[in-house]
Amino acid sequence: MAEGHFPPDAGAVASGSTLHLTSFLFRSLVTLVIPQGYTLSIAGSFAAAVKTYGFPGYGDGWGFVAGAVAAFIGLAIAARGRLTGAPAPLPTGLLALANVVPLLVVPVASATVSHVSAAHIGFPLAGVVGAGGYTSLVSVFFWAVGRSRRS
Repeated sequence: MAEGHFPPDAGAVASGSTLHLTSFLFRSLVTLVIPQGYTLSIAGSFAAAVKTYGFPGYGDGWGFVAGAVAAFIGLAIAARGRLTGAPAPLPTGLLALANVVPLLVVPVASATVSHVSAAHIGFPLAGVVGAGGYTSLVSVFFWAVGRSRRS
């Protein structure tokens, strides 16, 4: 196959080899469903911390990132028994694309930081809740959607 040419996707072929725009839209949605939700969750968590503590200094910004990284590493350690082999396939369909997880994560982050008076603790905590909360809840979301489709 020539470089830059891809075989037609079985679900994307209309008639002959013409691909519909909606096939590419679907591909984009499936590709972005997880990072889009992560971005909204982490940005919303950061905004909640800024609302609570004011504009952060470099140390607070670093603390937010460190909290997010720590949450991610902690979850990787929790999942270490499953790190070999292929990951579970993500469910597809409209329900799987309706990623509402950021709508849960951001209020939890807001409530969390509103109870912590020190910015040097609150910014890292917002990072933990934003990254860790999203990663955990989106995993539960996809697990539940996958289970509902098998039932």
